Amino acid sequence: MKTKVKVLICAALSVGLPVIFFFNLGKYLDVTQQPLKADIIVCLGGGSLERIQKAGLLYEEGYAAKDILFLVGDAEANMEYMRTYKPELRFVVDLEPENTGEEIYAIKRYMKAHGYKEALIVTHPSHSKRVSLLTSLVSIRGDEEMRFRIVDSGVAWWNEEKYYQNEIGRHAAMSEALKLIYNFIGYGILDKVGLLDEVKSWVMNYRAAHEEEK
Repeated sequence: MKTKVKVLICAALSVGLPVIFFFNLGKYLDVTQQPLKADIIVCLGGGSLERIQKAGLLYEEGYAAKDILFLVGDAEANMEYMRTYKPELRFVVDLEPENTGEEIYAIKRYMKAHGYKEALIVTHPSHSKRVSLLTSLVSIRGDEEMRFRIVDSGVAWWNEEKYYQNEIGRHAAMSEALKLIYNFIGYGILDKVGLLDEVKSWVMNYRAAHEEEK
């Protein structure tokens, strides 16, 4: 009898936990907050124009105390948008970062160089948990007093409670769940012991060799 009860409990958990995870994933991933005035506004690269549109709006509404809009990462489209639609706004750019972790490094280095302590980071809500995680995992000397507030870009396809009803939202959530694990291992473990760059190099070489075989 006890064995049957244990089997039933295990079966219920094996089915129930994934279901609970699935239906609550949107709430877990979305950690965006209402904007508060900060030293600078940061628009992360990639994504769609909603990020730069929201960042520009926040700038115009006076949320950047130092009158700086920092475009980081894959920002060519964002730069073009600013030059075309917001030429009067002051912005600086760092195109070097190739992923979110590198973007956080770039943001912290820029803030340290200019003595800034607070930043609003504009990104998609599905991306916000990973950004928040990386602001904690990625560290540079002197970043202890830095504070980051992540602001929703305002994409129409996201609903934290019903993300799974939209194909884009569903794909974004599943992708972010996997990337959270990857980033935790990469920046929380490998980067701390100095192995992250080595692993990245190995992965890139493996992919290149695999492509040649095709």
